[in-house]
Amino acid sequence: MTPLGWWKRRTIRFKVVGGTLTFLTLASLATSLYNINTERHQHAEHLQGLGRALVGSAAAFCVEPLLVEDYPVIDTYLTDLTQANVDVEEAAVERADGRVISQAGVKGPTAQQSEMYVFEADVRPVGGASRVVGRVRLRLSAKRFERQIAQRLSVIAAQS
Repeated sequence: MTPLGWWKRRTIRFKVVGGTLTFLTLASLATSLYNINTERHQHAEHLQGLGRALVGSAAAFCVEPLLVEDYPVIDTYLTDLTQANVDVEEAAVERADGRVISQAGVKGPTAQQSEMYVFEADVRPVGGASRVVGRVRLRLSAKRFERQIAQRLSVIAAQS
């Protein structure tokens, strides 16, 4: 017996209900996938805005400690920054000569590759627009969000 022959022998009520349920299931699946894709784009925009804001505030904070060479203050700030923001994988501050003086978070390549965003800003004193005393680098990762998306996709797959 072919599937088409099986379908032809069913009553009109069964065909209407079955067709409606199939349509609603496919529409729900398509809507869920569209929503997840939209959320991915919105989260990427959010991470970019967060990265720009964090690197700017870190650069402003690091001016005085870099000028007076108070590196433990920078260490504490970067540690607090990476612990308070779960999307921040790594934060680093280097002097103008390129020597890294402080680094917090995951150092080097991450085990799980996910979308990464790197933000850098020069550290400049307020009056010295051309004088660079250091550089701040932040690396943000979308791996926490990607884990949430994977969990949601597994729920959607289980429901379909």
